[in-house]
Amino acid sequence: MRLLLTAYLPLALTSLLLGALLTLQSFEHRRFTRSRLHRADGRRFTGRTVVFIPCKGLDLELEQNLRPLLTQQFPNYEVRFLLEHAEDPARPVIERLLAEHPGRGRILIAGRAEDCGQKVHNLRAGTAELPADVEALAFADSDARPGPHWLASLTAELAATKFGAVSGYRWMIPLRATPANLLLSRMNNALTPLFSCRAVQLLWGGTWSVRREHFEAAEVREAWQGTLSDDLVACRTLAGRGVKIDFEPRCVVASPIDYTWSGACEFISRQLIITRVYAPRWWALGGAGMLVNVLAFWFGLALLLASALGAIEFSWLPAVLWGATTGLTLLRGWWWQDAGRASLRDSGLRQSLPARFLELSLAPFGDLLGSACLLHSAFRRTITWRGITYRLYPGGRCEIVTPRSESVFVSVNSQVEARRNDRAA
Repeated sequence: MRLLLTAYLPLALTSLLLGALLTLQSFEHRRFTRSRLHRADGRRFTGRTVVFIPCKGLDLELEQNLRPLLTQQFPNYEVRFLLEHAEDPARPVIERLLAEHPGRGRILIAGRAEDCGQKVHNLRAGTAELPADVEALAFADSDARPGPHWLASLTAELAATKFGAVSGYRWMIPLRATPANLLLSRMNNALTPLFSCRAVQLLWGGTWSVRREHFEAAEVREAWQGTLSDDLVACRTLAGRGVKIDFEPRCVVASPIDYTWSGACEFISRQLIITRVYAPRWWALGGAGMLVNVLAFWFGLALLLASALGAIEFSWLPAVLWGATTGLTLLRGWWWQDAGRASLRDSGLRQSLPARFLELSLAPFGDLLGSACLLHSAFRRTITWRGITYRLYPGGRCEIVTPRSESVFVSVNSQVEARRNDRAA
């Protein structure tokens, strides 16, 4: 027992310390979110704004996601839908929405990428020529659903001189309470408190804005050349020029998901590989913390079970440490869930209370899945993203290593439609 405690105590104490720090951050995130949501701020940004939305294929509930972008409570804006080619399956959906809201937006055909990610290529094409009167740029993803005041909130802080960019984050809402969906949503949503940390500047590419002068002075468009990640590169470039990034809880956007096990694992591994290449310190620190938590939880649980079965002598210390760490995990999970629920009050999407409890109870399994994907990402440098396979190199340069296959892309869309039809039936 003495040997087991010698091995377990450093892990448990480190995990407890990390848990305490993360719990404090979750409390601060919840406090900040509620404070910002209840704040009566008279700031309004009224400059002309262009919203850029890269689209590829039929995302889950695509029409419901895109419609709010054309009906924003904002006086002076235009939406540009960025497509790779004119035959993209998303085009008929977009054209139908544009017909309902004439003059609000247009489609731009970017063409195929040759030396960078297709999304980055679309963004570079969309931001290449901006009208002289454009004062701000906003970015959204086609798999997320903003509320009606999203753009007004996303640009409000740009009216002040303190912040040059504003970001929200993605909040995943499982359409079915399957283990794969719940584990993925828990792993994604648990990162939300990091965005309110005053010491760290982060932005997520699916909901952010920037003043035009900062975008051009920092040469973000030029920095995107030859890369795969739009948000990590933009964040690094803007922060390097001293541009402060604000987190806006009102701009946390709902993202409906319905993944299979293989799809969820592919998504997690892809995000981790991209993070390892473009933010290696974050990948290393986050990965180390995740591995410590996994080892401490399962090692402690094994000790408790062994002592209960009489295989080893009982010791109160592992029980106290394991209970305290698990309690902190549940507490901070409830806090960031509460903050997320408040942020999404205008989105029209809600996660049921039983699903929220299930998501909290699956925390140890989420860390276990994340650790497996983390180890997998440590030895991979190729990813497949929307039917295109890329190879990533140190420094962030990417290479397209397989030709585009429309049949693969249509197959993915067919699976989405099949699941949607099953739910309707």
